[in-house]
Amino acid sequence: MYTAVLSQQNLSAWGHYGYLGLYILGYIADDALMVATAVWALGNQRLSDRAGRRLKGLSGAVMLALGLVLLLRPDWLI
Repeated sequence: MYTAVLSQQNLSAWGHYGYLGLYILGYIADDALMVATAVWALGNQRLSDRAGRRLKGLSGAVMLALGLVLLLRPDWLI
């Protein structure tokens, strides 16, 4: 949506890519904050082997489910 609105504006190439860069920077900053918070929260304690296996199993199940959705029902992701 942002890029559609941005392309409708009569901006120079520098202005267009500048606003696009700001959008990307904000997007990355949001993701970086979430990852940093998770690393900080999980870094204070050690996972047991059992908890690590459960986490890997859950991660694998989520990846498998997303892959199946991409293959079988991609319209759900719109």
